Parts: sequence; structure tokens; C-alpha cells
Amino acid sequence: ESGKVLDRQGRDFQIAAAASLPRPWINSQSPIVQGGQPAIDHILGRQRLNLGDPAGALPRLEKARAAAPRKREYAFDLGRAFFALDRMSDARAVLQPFAEAAKSDLELALLLGRAEMALGRLDEAAALFRAALGSFGLSTPLLNELGEAQARLGLKAEAIATWKKSLEADPNQPAIREKIAALEKRTPAASPAVR
Repeated sequence: ESGKVLDRQGRDFQIAAAASLPRPWINSQSPIVQGGQPAIDHILGRQRLNLGDPAGALPRLEKARAAAPRKREYAFDLGRAFFALDRMSDARAVLQPFAEAAKSDLELALLLGRAEMALGRLDEAAALFRAALGSFGLSTPLLNELGEAQARLGLKAEAIATWKKSLEADPNQPAIREKIAALEKRTPAASPAVR
């Protein structure tokens, strides 16, 4: 045969023979989907976002989320776009309804927690990171973000301990070593008890 394939709906496909294309590469000879569907808007928006164009992604992602507001992946990508555009309040508003799911979704936990921290909601961010750590265990990104929240809250000993735990999991983190050293310099040694 010529490499032609028909799908269930009788549409024509062709498997490319070009050695320069990854295998299998399938060329559609007819439109597979029609525009205007939330999934298509989401895919097109996410492509723009992944290409580094959050402003261009926003209209498609907003449209997809408006059509399916309970779909976590739509909210997540819209939150990513808002975060990239430094619209933290919008990112938080979109992601907050999925806060419970963040306990079992590492990327969601990190994005929502970072938005909370950017808005100065450090206690909420720390609680979210702790809850996610309960599901993921020794996750260096979660430990590093929790340590950052603790440091900003003035919980220096806790931040140092959290970051040291992160270094146990992955010792190749020079930025975390620098944060620990800087925090240890600012932390005075315990003074003897006054009688």
C-alpha cells in the first residue's frame, strides 16, 4: 500500500516517509476537529503559552476555562499564563478552587503556592507546601519553596532545616547552600539564659 490510512470516519491520513521526521509522523489530509471547542481552545492556548507567549495564549485559555470551569488542566494553564504575566491575584483566583487537588498534583501545588507567596500570603503558601509534601515526600521543589516561605515568615531555624532536608535529597543545589549560609549569618547564636 501507499501508506494511506482511513480513520473510523473515513478521513484520509498518510504516514510520512521522510527520514527527517520522527516516526510515525501522520499527515492528516482533512480537518480532524472543528474550532470553537474548549479542548481546541485549550490546546491552542497552551501551545502559545509553551512558546513563551502568555499574552497571546490568554484569550484561548480564558475561553476554554469559561466553557469548562471545573476542568483542572484548563485552570492550571490559565493560572500559568496569569503567573507569567505577573497577574498573581488572577492566577490565585483561577487556581484556588483546586487547592484541595494541589495535595496530589505537584505542579498545581507549586504554582498556587508561588502565587500565594507573591501575594504575601506566606502562611497559606507554607500550609499548601506542607500538605503537598505529605503526598510527595522528599520533593526538592516543594522543600525549597517551603523553606522560602518559612524564611520570609521569619522562621529561620525551620527554613534552614527544610533546606538541609532538600540538600539531603539533592546535594547539587548551590543556590540553596547559599541561602542557608546567608540565613545562618543573620541568625545570632543562642545566648546563655539570663538568671
